Amino acid sequence: MVDDDRVSSTRIRMALSAGDFAQAARLLGRPYTISGHVTHGDKIGRTLAVPTANIPSRRRVSPVHGVYAVTVEGVAAAPVFGAASVGKRPTVHGLDERVETHLLDFSGDIYGKRIRVEFHHKLRDELKFNSLDELKTAMQKDIAETRQYFNI
Repeated sequence: MVDDDRVSSTRIRMALSAGDFAQAARLLGRPYTISGHVTHGDKIGRTLAVPTANIPSRRRVSPVHGVYAVTVEGVAAAPVFGAASVGKRPTVHGLDERVETHLLDFSGDIYGKRIRVEFHHKLRDELKFNSLDELKTAMQKDIAETRQYFNI
């Protein structure tokens, strides 16, 4: 029970899909996170000057889809700010769902490391862009909005 209401997985999924991470954290008793080992992706992000740490999705249906302001644990002594995309990557005709996170002000080889991505704020829905240039522009805007959200 939280706030005299029964906690259920349906309520948690509804809060997550609405981007209400404060409510989801109250219901879960902790912040919502996705964790996994960083795997090699298609290397498209690095060609756009926005490299990402990729975690394959283990869920058939994720309660979150879109682009988010996040913090990431497991790559440095302190959490690192980032912008994460959760989805199938329609611009590049992706088939599998992934969590792709651009780590702000961080560089290093983290392949194989286990990381935990904590969701703080939804920036936008997942979109299909007409070109990689449009995708790059959107990613740069996502990064700027993430910096603004975290005041960095």
